[in-house]
Amino acid sequence: MIRKEIYVFLLAYNLLRSLMWSAVTTYTTPPLRLSLQGTRHHLINFIPKLLAATSTKHLRVYRTLLKVIAHKALIY
Repeated sequence: MIRKEIYVFLLAYNLLRSLMWSAVTTYTTPPLRLSLQGTRHHLINFIPKLLAATSTKHLRVYRTLLKVIAHKALIY
């Protein structure tokens, strides 16, 4: 059971990091400026919108999520 929990944690971590990478490459934000927890927060907020979106609007909502992740970068 513990092994399954670790695998799920790694899967979620990789999902968040891939979202961050997509946001960085799409909107040319420096990768070190993005927050893992901020990305998690934005994804949780966008999940109902992604689930409610039709197939034609799904890509638009996904791109909006990437834009929010990229533009809510950390300020040093």
